[in-house]
Amino acid sequence: MNLLPIQKAERVQLLDICRGFAILGIFLVNVPSMLGMQPVEGVRVYEGFDSTLKLGFDLLLTTKFYSIFALLFGAGFWIFMSRAESYGKNARTVYLRRSLVLLGFGVLHGVLFWEGDVLQFYAVHGLALLLFYKRRPRTILIWAAALMITFWIIVGVVNFVISPAETIVATPEPYNAIRDYARSFQERVTVQLPLKWATTVIFLLDTLPLFLFGLCLAKTGLLLRLDTWKGKLPRLQWMAVLAAALLSIPIVISYMTKQFYTGSSIMLFVMMQGKAVMLFYLVTIARIHTSPRFKPWLSPLSYAGRMALSNYVMHTVVTVIGVALVVENTAALKLWQIVLYCLGVYGLQIVLSRMWLSRFPQGPLEWLWRKGTYGLKPVSKAGASVSR
Repeated sequence: MNLLPIQKAERVQLLDICRGFAILGIFLVNVPSMLGMQPVEGVRVYEGFDSTLKLGFDLLLTTKFYSIFALLFGAGFWIFMSRAESYGKNARTVYLRRSLVLLGFGVLHGVLFWEGDVLQFYAVHGLALLLFYKRRPRTILIWAAALMITFWIIVGVVNFVISPAETIVATPEPYNAIRDYARSFQERVTVQLPLKWATTVIFLLDTLPLFLFGLCLAKTGLLLRLDTWKGKLPRLQWMAVLAAALLSIPIVISYMTKQFYTGSSIMLFVMMQGKAVMLFYLVTIARIHTSPRFKPWLSPLSYAGRMALSNYVMHTVVTVIGVALVVENTAALKLWQIVLYCLGVYGLQIVLSRMWLSRFPQGPLEWLWRKGTYGLKPVSKAGASVSR
């Protein structure tokens, strides 16, 4: 029996909406690095309005959205594995193929365009989920909490015990991805990506707990029983707000008292606060999703979310190539310009994603991912109203 793409009726729309929301935030956070605004060596400081905007990034964006995406990855793992088993497939073997294809996407993305790619690390780190697939939710939660606390301890030691000196960079070197492609390519291959792989265990301590929380969320069926516990959402939302507000205090104090605000010296608080803000975002989306009146407002996000892989990679391609064709020195751009640019591109992606999905069951890279995983023939819209 062939394992066909997920039918539209089978999809958990809430996941698509959250995924679409996550890639917008990831886009906003990633673009400064793609354009050379954040130097590889040293810490960038911003001046004027951009300095305030940088604080806003740390309070509302930084670490929040990759956390959402990682949690969704874990939930998607459970859905994928359980569905493969229901069709009589060897789920572990199929998942290994799926991870291998994702690793290929990530390596190409990282080597050819941008060293900040996360797909390759998700592919490898995601293999650890196989160790927890049959575990009880309680066991999964204990491991997730223990790993997350361990990671925070390591970050805290680096921030407050080792406290490495920061090299402040007020004006980054001129950069244009097309003009400087040969040099950037060499640095990615010989320095940046090898260094990331050398420290991948540290990143595993950050991503795996989020994977596990997502796995537990899907395994317990809470995503499918949202209406049964929506009465608890307001309290959970206020708890997240309170935790985020308290953890924001050290960040704001650092901004107000230091000559140069970078955020890196208090990264522990940025990361911890990020988990509280992540929870607030997710609960808020869930509350809107359970409201018949306001639920339609979230529909545009679901189009981008159903094509998350294609849109994520397209962010890089359009930014690295497109902006370089228009702007001679992309490193000199302002943060406020980046915000406007990202919102414009993302809005266009929603429109294009909706148009694409009206004719095809899934995005182009999603289809390639499925093709590499199952070797299935292309599925047309007429054959099945499906997505990834």
